Amino acid sequence: MTHPCDRINAGEHPLKAWREYLGWDLQKIRQETGIRVDKLDKIERGVVRLTKTEAMKIGRAMDIAAINLLPHAGSSCADLDVDEDAILAAYEEG
Repeated sequence: MTHPCDRINAGEHPLKAWREYLGWDLQKIRQETGIRVDKLDKIERGVVRLTKTEAMKIGRAMDIAAINLLPHAGSSCADLDVDEDAILAAYEEG
């Protein structure tokens, strides 16, 4: 299976790339986070923007850094040395 970073770098939304890599469907994310399936679908298609709160909920559920779920957050495959709080705050502002 292609690593999510490769799919993200090719233009796919990070949420979809990580979700499929982990073998999750949208219903599984809904069960783990309470975020509606229709909203998750719109996020993956780029119709609506993933919020900081949603990224944090999904990241906790998937056991990945929330910033890895943000499109164009500097690095969609962040290492552990980045300031995740600063990146999430900047993302939320803009």
